[in-house]
Amino acid sequence: MTFFRNISALFMSLCFLLSTQSKAGSSLDSLYALLTSAKADTARAVLFYKISNAETQDSLILEYALKAKELGEKLILSNNEKEVTIGKNVLANSFHNIGFVEMNRGNPDLGLTYMNKSLFYFTAANNKWGMGMALNNTGYIYHNQGLLDKALENYLKSIKYREEAHDDEGLAFSLNNVGYIYYNLNENEKTLYYYKKALLIRKRGNNKSALATSLHNLGYMYQEIALKRNKKDSTLIILNTALNFYNQALSLRRAVNDKMGIALSYNIIAFVYDKKANSFSNIDSINWYKNQALQFYQVALSIREEISDKNGEANSLSNIAMIYYDLKQLNEAKRYGEKAYTIATQIGFPAAIQTSARALYNIYKKSGKYKEALEMHEQFKRVADTLNGVSVQRSIAKKQAQYDFEKKLEMAKNEQDKKDILAAEERYEQQIIRNFLFAGLLVVLVFTFIIFKSYLNKRKANVLILQQKKDVEMAKLTIEKQKDLIELKQKEVVDSIRYAKRIQQAQMANENYISKILQRLKNKI
Repeated sequence: MTFFRNISALFMSLCFLLSTQSKAGSSLDSLYALLTSAKADTARAVLFYKISNAETQDSLILEYALKAKELGEKLILSNNEKEVTIGKNVLANSFHNIGFVEMNRGNPDLGLTYMNKSLFYFTAANNKWGMGMALNNTGYIYHNQGLLDKALENYLKSIKYREEAHDDEGLAFSLNNVGYIYYNLNENEKTLYYYKKALLIRKRGNNKSALATSLHNLGYMYQEIALKRNKKDSTLIILNTALNFYNQALSLRRAVNDKMGIALSYNIIAFVYDKKANSFSNIDSINWYKNQALQFYQVALSIREEISDKNGEANSLSNIAMIYYDLKQLNEAKRYGEKAYTIATQIGFPAAIQTSARALYNIYKKSGKYKEALEMHEQFKRVADTLNGVSVQRSIAKKQAQYDFEKKLEMAKNEQDKKDILAAEERYEQQIIRNFLFAGLLVVLVFTFIIFKSYLNKRKANVLILQQKKDVEMAKLTIEKQKDLIELKQKEVVDSIRYAKRIQQAQMANENYISKILQRLKNKI
């Protein structure tokens, strides 16, 4: 089985477009309600393409895309620049959605025509987000036509614009698609590189459909590892690990009602059951797993018929044909295989043609229809050569090298820009430092002047204080001299008094003595 591996990148991108723009507006019911009161052409045009984005039925998507297109063509003829810009974006989105419907209906060439128109108007509006989306979906159509070199060229351009637009979710889709191209070329290292880059981005967001795609891819890588094992026990263990990732992806897709994703999950879960059957030798176990696979394939087919996914229908029909082939129900196998081949050739997708041709080759050969078997084998080989031709691989390698070279140039330019910015910042910082130094020096000079002036004032004050101190000391000396002089005078006076007192005392003693003598004499008489 080949085409079951195909990841529905276009639908995933459209879901991203719808969810992103619906956030800016509101629910589908609200959009219809707003439409009843909208009068201006600009408002009605935007509402028309938003409704086209939000609808899930091809007929309604196309109906409102065409209405938006009609108003967009009117707006771009306006003299008002703002209306012209709105008109360009309206036309870009309208052509994108019309291209999606045509691709989904099995008209890839017409789908490409509208995608190119979408890219033209997104470019005219300088809408890098839209440019990235249109390029990614153009690449998807080329991918399904087997033109892998053109697909890769558009995917890589898409990555560039989505990086510039900081469109992480869209970037993850484009990286995932590049990884899938390398998977088609059996370059597992490059496949894992791009898948892991996509997974890292998706883990940062809340887009369940996108995360489901990465879980799906991770499960697929485990599945590939399991199928390369020779030991049945280890093969079953790893297949169960892959099945776990697939079930996680299915749960996320159910949560957001992603019908194309749900069908894809059922399809690959059926494939795992089919491969698990090959790990048993007991006929009852083999038949049980084959019938489980058949049920899941039938569920996937019914969903794909419901949403008119012709590409998916062809794939599911081929898978069911091979299950009936394994169960030895050749009539049923032939019926489903021929139906798959008819649809595949109608839509012109080489991968779908290859898968259905291989299924019919086995069925015709088993039924004894060797001529028909040979025709299918030759058809299978032609398509295989188209998908895996050396010229295609060389072209892809050239485009990858060109992308890597441009990426390196861009990185070098970014590095130079960073250096220039750093140099400018350094010059600015140096200017600031010089300004601060000048201001600091000025402050120091002012403070120095203030301090010097303060010093002079203090010195003058000190001189005055010293003079006053000298005057005080001189006054003190004068006072002390005067005090000494007074004390000397006082001493002289005291000494005079004392001297007079001694004389007086001396005189008093003589008088007493005379009185005593006179008294004795008197007594004698």
